[in-house]
Amino acid sequence: MKIKNKIILIGNGFDLAHGFKTSFFDLANFIINHKIAPDLKDVIVHQNNSNSHFFSNALKKINIRAKKIDELGDDFYNNLIRSALDNDQEILNKYLKENLGSLDLILSNKFLSKLYKTDYNNWFDIENSYFSELKNIKKSFDNSVDFSSTKIKLERLNRDFEQLKEFLMEYLESIEIAKNSKVDEFLKKIFRDAKNVYIVNFNYTKTIEQYIDLNSSKTIFNINYIHGSIINNDIILGYGNDQNEDYIDIKNTEIDEFLEHFKTFQYLSKNYYERLHSEAINSFPSYEIHVIGHSLGSTDKTLLDEIMNTSKCEKIHLYKRGDLSNDKKMERYQFNKLLFSASRIFTDEKALRKKIINYITSPSFP
Repeated sequence: MKIKNKIILIGNGFDLAHGFKTSFFDLANFIINHKIAPDLKDVIVHQNNSNSHFFSNALKKINIRAKKIDELGDDFYNNLIRSALDNDQEILNKYLKENLGSLDLILSNKFLSKLYKTDYNNWFDIENSYFSELKNIKKSFDNSVDFSSTKIKLERLNRDFEQLKEFLMEYLESIEIAKNSKVDEFLKKIFRDAKNVYIVNFNYTKTIEQYIDLNSSKTIFNINYIHGSIINNDIILGYGNDQNEDYIDIKNTEIDEFLEHFKTFQYLSKNYYERLHSEAINSFPSYEIHVIGHSLGSTDKTLLDEIMNTSKCEKIHLYKRGDLSNDKKMERYQFNKLLFSASRIFTDEKALRKKIINYITSPSFP
């Protein structure tokens, strides 16, 4: 019997399948409930301005309005202040969530306020949005060739992005991990005939560890937290498609601040990327890939290209979404989205057809 080596790509959909609140939407609510609203209440109710992390640009206006609240009309600022003075945290939280599009009026973190204006759901949306901001700054730089103002814009954006990373780690640490019996049964089928299982975990959580028997005599398991983890309080968040033409143009500006959050350079400060090659890609004579909960999006394109675009990769398993089994149209639509993303990684259409398991044959992930 042929020895099977398997590389498992685990993405955020794996955590979402467990019912864990790990979408950007959940993070956005966490930041409002535990960061923005308490800080705002501290500023308005207790007049404590010195420790504000969010409202430095709007403090003066907030304070002036708060002193004249009875004289002023019905607008965002006044209703916000009234919500805070009502001394009910839930009312303030609710008002902020109902007015996400107006948060740029008060938030110092302009990157976060732009995210609140858009209907995002996944972590990679943060990364794509960050890259879009870099492209906008690059465009303005092309028009002016002003190094000093460009560096200031980049430093501000990178500070905002770093703050968001800190919130993300704090939020994920608050999530309680629980095992799912259906997922357990599904993974056992995948692992059953494998000699080596190499898990590339793109998540920052350790959910997958509940399903791994590191003491197994039959299968050798290895887990690579390719983007870091909350376990080590150190995560990689940024953009990872260094084949993108905009990336090449950005790099050629020779302004280092443009490159601060590109995954290429973050990988080079860790050993996760090197381990992936030495422990799996280079050491396995051949392998199959199982994609579980990963979108195969462009933010990880370079890494995925190295795993998939090699003759060692024999088969790629894309799974249907089990939660859509009663809606075949949507089930096929979501499978096709994954397939289209995979096609953008491949450089050879024949290899794409040969390697990827088709929709009809593919089972469902619970």
